[in-house]
Amino acid sequence: TGHTAAGLAAALHTCGQPVGGAIGLSGLATVFATSSKNYASGHIKSLLSQVRPPAGDHALAGAIAGRLQKSGSNGIQPADIASFIKGLPANERPAASQFFNGPYKDFAHQLQAHASGQGFFAAAMFAVVAIVVAVFVINVQKKDLPSHPTAELATV
Repeated sequence: TGHTAAGLAAALHTCGQPVGGAIGLSGLATVFATSSKNYASGHIKSLLSQVRPPAGDHALAGAIAGRLQKSGSNGIQPADIASFIKGLPANERPAASQFFNGPYKDFAHQLQAHASGQGFFAAAMFAVVAIVVAVFVINVQKKDLPSHPTAELATV
């Protein structure tokens, strides 16, 4: 029965490792995506308040907000930013360029740092749970261990 249990344990380990890795990765990706979305939702007004339109022009911040919302969850890509800026009236281009090269870029870095930190925190919690399970659930008794090498091991 010892060889049967060892074979079963090896099979479970072999199958469980890739499945656990896939589930863990999808869980961490979900944590990253959710914390990114929440961070962006909580900071978008502050970000848009940093748009410095030309005097008397209040439409630029709204145009930028609309373009950011249209970009979806992936954020606006550099080529899209360049195209957007080129499509603006000439007097709004410097302010839009300054916004995307300054506050928006800083915001993107802060968002990535926040979401990564949340993902790493979740991974650390997974590790703590794994250690607790390993220490308190896996209970190998001395009587379960072989007392002498098996014939296969002795011939090696």
